[in-house]
Amino acid sequence: MLIDAINRIYHNVAWKAWHFLNPNQDPERVRKETYGFPTTKNAPNMDSIAPELKEFREELFFLAKNIEYRDKMQPSQFQKQLREDVSKIRNDDKMIIPADKTANYYKMKTQDYYSLIEKSIHKEYKKSDEGTFEAISQGDKVIAEILDIADRVFKTTKQPAFGTVKDHKPNFDSNPSARLINPTKSQIGKVSKQILEKIVENVQNVTKLNQFRKTTDALKFFNSIKDKERSTFVLADIERFYPSISERLLLDALDWAGQYTEITSKQREIIFQANRPILYHKGKIWVKKGDTLFDVTMGSYGGAEVCEIVGLFILFRLDQLNKEKYGGRLELGLYRDDLLGATCLRDRQQKQLMADIKAVFSQLGLDITIQTGLKTVNYLDVTLNMQDGSYKPFNKENHTPVYVHVDSSHPPAILKNIPLSVNKRLTTISSDESHFDSSKAIFQTALNNAGYKHILKFDKEQKSAEAGEEKTKRRRRRKLLFFHPPFSLGVKTNVGKKFFQIVDQVFKKSALGCIFNRKSMRVSYCTTTNVARVIGGHNSKLTAASAEAEAEREEEMAALQENVLSTVKLNI
Repeated sequence: MLIDAINRIYHNVAWKAWHFLNPNQDPERVRKETYGFPTTKNAPNMDSIAPELKEFREELFFLAKNIEYRDKMQPSQFQKQLREDVSKIRNDDKMIIPADKTANYYKMKTQDYYSLIEKSIHKEYKKSDEGTFEAISQGDKVIAEILDIADRVFKTTKQPAFGTVKDHKPNFDSNPSARLINPTKSQIGKVSKQILEKIVENVQNVTKLNQFRKTTDALKFFNSIKDKERSTFVLADIERFYPSISERLLLDALDWAGQYTEITSKQREIIFQANRPILYHKGKIWVKKGDTLFDVTMGSYGGAEVCEIVGLFILFRLDQLNKEKYGGRLELGLYRDDLLGATCLRDRQQKQLMADIKAVFSQLGLDITIQTGLKTVNYLDVTLNMQDGSYKPFNKENHTPVYVHVDSSHPPAILKNIPLSVNKRLTTISSDESHFDSSKAIFQTALNNAGYKHILKFDKEQKSAEAGEEKTKRRRRRKLLFFHPPFSLGVKTNVGKKFFQIVDQVFKKSALGCIFNRKSMRVSYCTTTNVARVIGGHNSKLTAASAEAEAEREEEMAALQENVLSTVKLNI
């Protein structure tokens, strides 16, 4: 991992030096849009032009060659337990499946897991052939050539679909269900994501619709509600939002957004091309049921942004309903598939409101579950109380917070900031100290179990700063080069410190010192293999073994059928 990190930083340094020393010789210096795709060309040989780069490369590899390790390092009790757990995971004959919205994991036989996944697949998808995949790949290629990034974009790789367990759903024990995740993602989705981000930002700036990006946006909406004593909540959830977004709905949303920002025909083509995926399962290709290949999948590059532009369109339609029929007495906000509203309408009017909101969603081809007349709701990760205007942290019933253990092999800066960030988060989503104290127990227990000695305490100064209207500080975006060495407790050498010493030694008196220095370069440690990757590898091994066994059974059945046919022919 360290060698890979060294190769990456040298690749970036060499290209930046070449651009700096040859400002007029680079054909790509026209500043063409690359959409974040890195060049696939090898770094130029700069040894003769800039000999300090050769020294830089040699010093980095000398650093890797002379890494020092701690002698006879005594593992902590946590590390011993971790090794035992990893050994048990690797030797287990069952798959270990993560939950959808909690930190839980569930053991499951491979066949039971496949049955759960296939139930979701058969509900939404139908079998297709290799020709469909090639047609979609050809469409991606055409887009890449039009954008002049064909030399940077790789062909879509087929990756098996997988699922997470929905343990937060009712009747989970008797009737488990899974959320289907499709990792087969088109690289064009990265382009679509950036286009949609700009469209969403421009539309939201003009329309001022309440689309939430995070919990604090929902809290601002809640705090802005006037006359809370007379108001009640409207709470709705869009059922199966991602797969329910049709091509027609997205087209209507883009047509509407085109009134507020420019959307070219080429951008539309890219967006729809990025949402023509295939699903790969057991060596077979599946596509969404229906007449078109359009599908918004969980985990796709631009899936969240598609939901946001459709969400803005939904808010616009609801805002029209509010103004035309309810005289603006309804306030609404939306986070992806979760709708939150407030109104002071009477009970009879609220029943009509439920019917009208359902009608709006039905016209858009979406189904919802809706509740009105509520004084207290759990929304995202907060509990909002309309009676006294308070709010506090909300934790799902079967979810237990889990934090990185203090003895894990993580950089000290990360471990130091975990309890501080938890404290800051709980302060932000608590309206006052009493609600903070009433909710902190489960989080304090989780921190204690992870070995931290930090005591969670309501930060009054932070809350006062949040209450004041502070202007957002203007950030200057710097073009920084990052070195990502792996971190391990067993390594004695301070790799980050040594790296900056090499930068000072090589570039301080060089002409390249103005672009390569401590201000333009950063060190950000990455971690080595974690338990999630161990579980992923274990699951992959079991699914591969299952696929191999199934292939053998199919061959045996084919051979048996052939023998039967031969026998029948002889008898005839």
